[in-house]
Amino acid sequence: MLFFLRFSGSAGWKWLILTLGETISTMTISTLNNVITGDFITNLSSSSKSTKVGLSKQPEEALSVTLQRGARSAAASIQSLNSGISYINIARDYTDQMLNVVDALQALVDRAGKGNITPNNAKVYKSSFDKLAKAYDELVSGSVVKGRDLLSVDDMSAVLKQGGLDPDKVSELESAFKKISTFSGVEVTSTGDTRSSAALFPSEDFYRALRQATRDPEDPVQDSDGSAAFTNIRRAVQEIHDKVSNNIKALDTAAELVKKNLELVRATGFAFLNASNSIGTAESVDTIVLKVRGEIRSKAGGNLSEAHNLKSILAAGLLSLSQKS
Repeated sequence: MLFFLRFSGSAGWKWLILTLGETISTMTISTLNNVITGDFITNLSSSSKSTKVGLSKQPEEALSVTLQRGARSAAASIQSLNSGISYINIARDYTDQMLNVVDALQALVDRAGKGNITPNNAKVYKSSFDKLAKAYDELVSGSVVKGRDLLSVDDMSAVLKQGGLDPDKVSELESAFKKISTFSGVEVTSTGDTRSSAALFPSEDFYRALRQATRDPEDPVQDSDGSAAFTNIRRAVQEIHDKVSNNIKALDTAAELVKKNLELVRATGFAFLNASNSIGTAESVDTIVLKVRGEIRSKAGGNLSEAHNLKSILAAGLLSLSQKS
């Protein structure tokens, strides 16, 4: 979903969009200058009865009121982006738990691969493997709550889009999400319940490999494909380990990017609010714009590189306010 602000003027209706084509070297300053303009501030005002966000009221309202609306839109956006971060953090927690299970499986397979296992120990190894494989499968199954998958990149993206941060249009987020592998082995039924659709780990390979590694005088004939089975199970566990580890890195990157945008929006909200409280009767919009930009720069620190997302985020905040009114 795309969110835009509309405003009226002598030239008719215009879309309030961010000018593209800036170079990386000028992005930090020029994007903020393009977002926080006199037109942007004066056209934050909207009709309480209109669903068209950003539509100027007649007669014109006081600039202090307009700035307060801008601060509220930032607050609404912060709430939405916090939901996005929470979603990513939940996915991160699930993925951490998966990695712990896979680490334990790798350690188990490595111990079994050393051979010279007693029959009793072999039974313990088999039981441990089955429990760990089941625990992993349950983690994936448990990530689906009421038909919504907490590990789904699509669902994560949908939450962020509601906050005006569209991963398909933010290259850094898009890149991070593309590195997240999907989790197969679980399907959702029409009722929203889940069921395992396939074994995520090749248990039969582990059983064959374990049989070869077991020193059992009552079973002198060893499985001829035991060595190949060990190779298969090691490869399978390693592939899942790499997949989960890469997902953790990608989720961390995504969370950090959202936090940077969140800090910038928070700084913008404070700048609007402070400007509304200190505005003088004789101050022009251009003067206010300079004050707001300066305060954003002082509060946002090094996160101004995210300013090119600011317009769509604030627009989403305004839309949220409009829908609540």
